[in-house]
Amino acid sequence: PGQYDVVNQVSGLYKIRELAETVAKVGKEKFGIDVKIQRVQNPRVEAEKHPFNVVSQKLPNTFGFKPKVSLEKEITRMFQLLTQEPIRKKIEEKAHLILPETWWSGEKKKVETLEVYKPGTKELKGYKPKLITEERDD
Repeated sequence: PGQYDVVNQVSGLYKIRELAETVAKVGKEKFGIDVKIQRVQNPRVEAEKHPFNVVSQKLPNTFGFKPKVSLEKEITRMFQLLTQEPIRKKIEEKAHLILPETWWSGEKKKVETLEVYKPGTKELKGYKPKLITEERDD
């Protein structure tokens, strides 16, 4: 009683730019949507670049979890859902609410766009996220 155990459900690690590039690729190739990537200010109070190590041991080691769906397939499913007429219309109606207006500092202001670019025109660089699934002695 009173105890709990945390299980991180992780099937892969992706940089935001990598996710954006995959969304753009799927949108263009499978749905004919011309996607541009928009980089905006980060409303969080954190270092712009930092290591990203995720520990997810219990799910694969205790429960035998193995990812079955690729990122591209999952994004395809997302597009299939979000492009359905009633959902697409609701997204269009609420588009002005998507970008954050609350900053972790408590300030209230819309984030600014830093750049807009075409997919495939930027190099993926920087720190490579690491997923730790093996048991450790610490």
